[in-house]
Amino acid sequence: MHIGGGKSGEKGIHSWHVDPDKRTTYVAADPQRQEIVRVRVDKSDGTLEEFAADGAAGAAGEQPYRETRVMDCIDCHNRPTHTFQTPAEAMDKALTWGRIDRALPYVKKLGVEVLTEAKGNPGDLDKIAQRVRSYYQENYADRFAADHDGMEAAIREIQAIHNRNVFPDMKVTWGTYTMNIGHDDEVSKRCFRCHDDHLVDKEGKSIGQDCDACHAVLAWDEENPEVLQQLNLQ
Repeated sequence: MHIGGGKSGEKGIHSWHVDPDKRTTYVAADPQRQEIVRVRVDKSDGTLEEFAADGAAGAAGEQPYRETRVMDCIDCHNRPTHTFQTPAEAMDKALTWGRIDRALPYVKKLGVEVLTEAKGNPGDLDKIAQRVRSYYQENYADRFAADHDGMEAAIREIQAIHNRNVFPDMKVTWGTYTMNIGHDDEVSKRCFRCHDDHLVDKEGKSIGQDCDACHAVLAWDEENPEVLQQLNLQ
């Protein structure tokens, strides 16, 4: 990642967004600041750049909610603690850490589906268990009979994911508190709130979303990239 910082002058995320020689403001069309309709960058040399979504200028007085905000750290780092995962993100981590057997057929797809439906209503945990068991009994009966313990372990972990992220008494469910760092997911555009080509300047130039703006690409579509040997990876 191109992190950078302050006035280092190097290419980097922090070097650009919090450079003291730039003042970045944006206009949000919703209280959660997920729908960005205008971005303006005032530079210390007196020049400025301004990017707007289609129709943003003409509809200025028609927006039900508009907030102009000076960009700071919290606009990206909005969940420094008490982070909440999305169903897909949580399933990815559970599979990576071995908490769910990756050999179970379509287990991620199934897990994401049952978690997305379980939004904090009474009986959600029982519905998760019933749905997972029914799926494997109906579609993979032999596997269900041979690996009953593995199925039950997957069910327990999917239920645990629900319990870590959904709190009905606090009115917290999937997407209630989004995270703004990184690539988009099911509930938030994250960095792509601004970097998705919908904000353009007068010449039609967008803010941009090229990978190498944030990442140093070490290999691209290479069958045996050299970097794998350098990192001693297979």
